[in-house]
Amino acid sequence: MSPFATETSATIADAVVQELTAAILGSEACRNWLDRPEPDIAEAQAAIEHSIVAARRAAELVKRLRSSSVAPSVAEQSAR
Repeated sequence: MSPFATETSATIADAVVQELTAAILGSEACRNWLDRPEPDIAEAQAAIEHSIVAARRAAELVKRLRSSSVAPSVAEQSAR
């Protein structure tokens, strides 16, 4: 793997980890808002929305990584 590819992969991995961490923290915050003696539904909803957004961003990063590293199709290989 080239140094550029290695660096790019590491950067993307860091971004995915950051988004997944945000999703986890948002989910934990949601749980905390709901576990209170008087649950705060509005805060819990806001926290879970942040988690959903972060998880979707992580999924999009992985999709982009996959699409940029897909092996050439049979048609592309036979055209060479």
